Amino acid sequence: MINLSNILKETVGYEFDQFIRGENLFEEICCVLESPARIGKINMDVLDDTSKNHEYSLKAKQHGKLVGKYNGYEIYQFTPLNTSGDLHDVFIHNDLTYIYFNYTTDKNLVWEKKIWQSHLNIGLFREIMFGYYLKKFKGVVSDTLHSPSGEKYWGKLLKQAKENGYKISVLEGETNKFPVEDPDDIGEYFTSKNYRFVIEQE
Repeated sequence: MINLSNILKETVGYEFDQFIRGENLFEEICCVLESPARIGKINMDVLDDTSKNHEYSLKAKQHGKLVGKYNGYEIYQFTPLNTSGDLHDVFIHNDLTYIYFNYTTDKNLVWEKKIWQSHLNIGLFREIMFGYYLKKFKGVVSDTLHSPSGEKYWGKLLKQAKENGYKISVLEGETNKFPVEDPDDIGEYFTSKNYRFVIEQE
């Protein structure tokens, strides 16, 4: 008799183990990229499937380091062997993943790379950004080109940041940063890979 549970464990477990060893198969199972050019390469359904999400979460707890908690979520962190500087945080509650966040840090800033959030908790990552990451770090920097969902996410994030007293700005290239007074005026910057958005503490 075919045991579907065992097949699932072997498949998800193998892909995760390959990723931990520094291979790229993990990108197929657990991330939402903000770059439109790469969205088509992602199997978005994997973590939305409760069974696969559960198996992935167990692997994340097995391989990751428990680095903290946030409002009932355990935060497990790991770094692939061949990806210098990359951090991967997984927010788990009751052995299910609700947030996956891939980022780097530099000069006490978080540089976003990939985000996945459970459809059951819309807005959760925005809450975590202000309630967790912006309390640990000076600020956060976006990816460059954004998907439609990435545009909505950053539009809401910038508006909330402005309301909460944070400085918001646009980073052109690596060093040219200029302030943004009105978050509604950022639309033109979504269409170019030369721009990133920055939120910083005053």
